Amino acid sequence: MWRLTKKMKTNKKGSVLPFAVMLVIILFILGLGLTRLGLNARMAAARTTAEVSARAAADGGLAEALRLMNKSLSEKPWDGTVIPPAMDIVLPGCNARYSYNVTDEGGYYQIASEGESGIAQKIVYGRLMVESLLFGIGVKEVIDAKVGVTFSVPPGSDFVIRTNSIEDNSIIFKSGVVVPGDVICGPGGDPDEVINIKSTTTILGDSYAAQNEIEFPPVVIPGDLKSAPLTYYTYSPGSPIVGSGDPNNPMSIKLDLIDIPNGGIQQIQGHCKIYVVGTTTLRQSAELIIKESASVELYLGGNMEAKNSNGIDNLNYGVPEAMRIYGLDTCQSIDLKAKGDVFFGYVYAPEADLNVYAKNEIAGAFIGKSLTLKNSTNFTYIPPEESGDLSDPTSYFVLRWWEK
Repeated sequence: MWRLTKKMKTNKKGSVLPFAVMLVIILFILGLGLTRLGLNARMAAARTTAEVSARAAADGGLAEALRLMNKSLSEKPWDGTVIPPAMDIVLPGCNARYSYNVTDEGGYYQIASEGESGIAQKIVYGRLMVESLLFGIGVKEVIDAKVGVTFSVPPGSDFVIRTNSIEDNSIIFKSGVVVPGDVICGPGGDPDEVINIKSTTTILGDSYAAQNEIEFPPVVIPGDLKSAPLTYYTYSPGSPIVGSGDPNNPMSIKLDLIDIPNGGIQQIQGHCKIYVVGTTTLRQSAELIIKESASVELYLGGNMEAKNSNGIDNLNYGVPEAMRIYGLDTCQSIDLKAKGDVFFGYVYAPEADLNVYAKNEIAGAFIGKSLTLKNSTNFTYIPPEESGDLSDPTSYFVLRWWEK
């Protein structure tokens, strides 16, 4: 009896061992599976990271090529030569790198940018199109629209009022102002704080923060205008500034200054580009007139000062292209007035404070450091007829689309 019991006990212990071995094997297999699963997850994560890094590098190459093309375009006249290719440019702080090549496809320029990170590669293609900065009203800092200011936009046209600033009250609309378009502040700004409106102000479009700042390329004087002989300005009643008869070949004129005396009238006939090295002054009741079928590109090296009861009259009504004012970096302020019915013109002066005086009618587009529209000013936005003019200082490249 004792032996039988002992034997039975011995057999029971022996039967546990196979189960223990099997359990160890199962745990080992599970461990291998989990290890393999973790390894696969890490490999997949590494591949995904490499692919994301490669795409980021390709996008970085695209952005850099766009920046360099715009830098090249800012040199006027632009000769149309694309920037050279770049190879294996390493991104800071990582092992990803990019290469790009820009080609002229006839009618547009294309960027092919390849990013690499480890074994991952990604190619993106960007099409460059030419647009104009004359989108409406754009400034680096402050826009101040006083009481009674009105805005008008032709049917079917997009109108934007925009600042790069994110400071409080950088855009001020007083009572009764109606904006027929979008109002945009700088990246990261709070539109509710940047845009100061009254209870009777109406913004018909959207108000939001931009993704990127406006690029304000400096005005570069065309080479033929810069090298023109300097002429010392002397006002002579009844003696116009005479340009060429060909709008495609305007005459280059470089003046030390313009100073129109009290009650004086300075006319511009024909087509010309005028570089005023110093100050442009319109004294009391003075007038600068662009005659019918004439046009002028006015490059200001100094400020434009307007005294009482004077103004600039573009007699090519409804054609702001006939009067273009470009302010160099040394131009700090521009006074705008209409002596006649309406000031028609485009103004691009990225370092200048633009001042439009009360009860004036102005039409065109205005880009500057700041803009003040005084009481009861009426502003009408007129889009440029052509936005693809590479000779225009306001032209710049944008990415219209890209393909993956």
